[in-house]
Amino acid sequence: MEKNISLQGSQTAVELPASGSVCLSSLSCFVPILQTAEKVFGNCRVLIVFRPDLAIDVSECLGLQAQHQTREIIELCHSLWRTRQFVIPAKLTQKENGTGSFSGVPIKWVDGKILGALIIHCPGQSTPNEINNQQLLAFASWTEAEILKHVSQTRGCISLTASLLQKLQLSSPIVTQYQRPTSIVPEIQNQAHDSRYAIENNSLLKTVIDCTASYVHVRDLNGRYLYVNKEYETVFKCRNDEIFGTHYREVLPPELADDVYQVESEMIASGAPRRTENIVQRDDGPHIYLVIRSPLLDANGEIIGTCGVGMDITQKIRLEQEMAKALASLKISEERWEFALEGSGDGVWDWDIPAEKCIYSTQWKKMLGHDDSEISDSIKEWSDRIHPEDEAELMAAVEANFQGMTNTFSHEYRFRCKDGSYIWIHDRAMVVKRDDNGRPVRMVGTHTDISDRKNIEQLKAEFVSTVSHELRTPVTSIRGALGLLESELLGKLPDQALNLIKVAHRNSQRLIVLLNDILDMEKLMSGKMLMDIQTVNVSNIIEQAVDENKDFASTFNVSFEYAGSSAVALVKGDPERIKQVLANLLSNAAKFSHNDDVVKIRLIKEESCFKVAVIDMGEGIPEHFHSRIFEAFAQANNSNTRQQGGTGLGLNISKKLIQQMQGNIGFESASGKGSTFWFTLPVA
Repeated sequence: MEKNISLQGSQTAVELPASGSVCLSSLSCFVPILQTAEKVFGNCRVLIVFRPDLAIDVSECLGLQAQHQTREIIELCHSLWRTRQFVIPAKLTQKENGTGSFSGVPIKWVDGKILGALIIHCPGQSTPNEINNQQLLAFASWTEAEILKHVSQTRGCISLTASLLQKLQLSSPIVTQYQRPTSIVPEIQNQAHDSRYAIENNSLLKTVIDCTASYVHVRDLNGRYLYVNKEYETVFKCRNDEIFGTHYREVLPPELADDVYQVESEMIASGAPRRTENIVQRDDGPHIYLVIRSPLLDANGEIIGTCGVGMDITQKIRLEQEMAKALASLKISEERWEFALEGSGDGVWDWDIPAEKCIYSTQWKKMLGHDDSEISDSIKEWSDRIHPEDEAELMAAVEANFQGMTNTFSHEYRFRCKDGSYIWIHDRAMVVKRDDNGRPVRMVGTHTDISDRKNIEQLKAEFVSTVSHELRTPVTSIRGALGLLESELLGKLPDQALNLIKVAHRNSQRLIVLLNDILDMEKLMSGKMLMDIQTVNVSNIIEQAVDENKDFASTFNVSFEYAGSSAVALVKGDPERIKQVLANLLSNAAKFSHNDDVVKIRLIKEESCFKVAVIDMGEGIPEHFHSRIFEAFAQANNSNTRQQGGTGLGLNISKKLIQQMQGNIGFESASGKGSTFWFTLPVA
């Protein structure tokens, strides 16, 4: 029973002809389908044209019938259909027919389609080196095919194309005893072939040359044209059949002809190829061509002419020039950045997060007293130097940035130097690359020594603390004495004197509040503020704060409204500090509300916290002041604030207190539409 086998290629499958004449005809049919990807196969075959022991079999245009399945065909099928090299040792083949070893390897496109097979028959046993070389040759064949697909973008293939002319002029297709074209084998003859005849009568070669994006020319030793391809005709506005036998000076511009004379004279004298760049004036302007010229040799190695291949590299040159400009600009930018960093004294680091590697700049190392060679690229060089008391908070800030909770990372902490001492560092960074799952891959930042600033802040804080403590004792005594006089327990005072006493008493109270705020701020900044964190009912604390501040609100003809909470609102926090924050928000709402306004307090249960909101219907906060509302001593309207009373420290202290209790604080406000200040505390 006859079994048909078809080796299907990318476009065409042709059954094996029954006779030699038909077989030769089928070979000529190979030429018309040499389009796009198929056309480069001819170049691939040229790679082994000078090796008589190698053969590349074409699967794109040949089919096999069962009656022609000889040993060679079976070997070919094995080579084509296997995914790796197929080897039959000599000891196995010699038992059967006395042949040597056989090895075959498939040649495939990147997309997996079969291009052909590379087959080696050796009289004896193939050595491992020969088998490896076959694999390399198959890889080179595929690589060349891929390169030639993009010939207009690759300079290197031009020299190969030039060598093709030399190799293929001595080659012709042959038919094996199995009546199918299997390879191109060089026919070494005693007499040189006529170059033009070889090209014109080798349809495969002519098709390949005409399809290339480079121009090709062949001339005899007298400089007369023997052959040019289609691209040459386009570039120099000539026809192959018209310029045959014409000297190049009759076709080329004078300046270019002079260059050709000089280059080809040197090439013929030395016998070595030449590479030049020529400018050709075309309709759309000057084009730059990279031209490879090579001597054309006969079978005896005698020079019988010249061949050349020119590729238009104008666009490539332009891109290179643009790239050079871009690189120059980039270098200037980098130098400017380096100068700025050097001037600022900042260190720079670049963290490869998955690899746990980090590049540290010289200034980064110098800041710690280290030389370049003393610090490796491990991230532990950073993490191991963090002060133990700062580590937990710092790592939490890093993780928050990794999780996308903050756009940038900014943190101040203590860092160990080479001598064991600690300096204060301000790190600022951002994640510059994430993977497809959003995980951070790369983080880049700067490292600033802020020790001097911290020392100044410490001195200032100590001064403020000392002065505040020294002032609070006498001011407290003064306030008590003024209160006693105002009560007239010691005797009735004249009305004018009583009014003065009331003013003095009121201002002494404000001074006490200011001193307390300053002391609280100093404790918060120095980390000395002690928190008594416990589980508390925040609704009860709200009721206490409302009751304690209602008399203050009444002086502004304002009242508070709190409906309470139906559920027990248990949170984690310091009850006295929560009450302090509420007192600040309630007093601010009262001061900036209109007469007879009602300030509303709301308690809202959220997913993992309770939210307390204080809502007033006052003038609201101007848009331009929103970003500064929680800054120390910040006041939206200084004159009005002084009239109402206030230090500008209350909101700053409130924010720090809430943050220390693991909560958040914020506000919503529009000028003329009142304000809502809120804070959250975690559920107990």
